[in-house]
Amino acid sequence: RFDQCEGTFNVSGVQADIGASRIVIEDESKFLTNGGDIKVVLAKTPRHNITIATGTGRGLLDYNGNTIVGSFKFSAEKDKGRIVSPYRFERQTTYKDDLKIIRNQNDEGKKVDYLLKEQVIGNSLPEI
Repeated sequence: RFDQCEGTFNVSGVQADIGASRIVIEDESKFLTNGGDIKVVLAKTPRHNITIATGTGRGLLDYNGNTIVGSFKFSAEKDKGRIVSPYRFERQTTYKDDLKIIRNQNDEGKKVDYLLKEQVIGNSLPEI
């Protein structure tokens, strides 16, 4: 858990929740977990790219009242995931890719459908 920090973040965990509150992103940053929730609350509008990825949990980016700007891309397993945003999506596509979460031996090499939703708010940077 991070609270009131500034910097570049490269945080990952296995079956772990990741929390960051009132942080300032100073360079491209990543928050990754394969089986937990991620919640990132910003202290100011980011100027650098942010990746939030979780295999089976929820990912939340809270601008905390700051100006929302950037190119946003959300993806989830088409049949198992859910994408929610307060803004309307400009593009929505489906693509096939390797299964990201291997649940059992039969999942090795399995391809599944993913849903990709995209929107640009203000400028196309940063990429979220």
